[in-house]
Amino acid sequence: MVIQGVVREGKIIPESPLPEGASVHITLVDDRTEFTPEEKAEFAAWSLLGAQSLAKFEQMLDDEEAAEQKR
Repeated sequence: MVIQGVVREGKIIPESPLPEGASVHITLVDDRTEFTPEEKAEFAAWSLLGAQSLAKFEQMLDDEEAAEQKR
């Protein structure tokens, strides 16, 4: 999953929420690298789909845990 962001006051500010407890790998992108609007849209779509999939998976785990506690 790729989540883009910017650095402000020495802190990384992601463009979309990061999953709680996620491990991250930070790669600095050369600002001179330009992406086409189509590429930017594709990156954003993949990021959104990855975040949605992770959220669904985490909800499924929470539901399973809740079901186990009821037993």
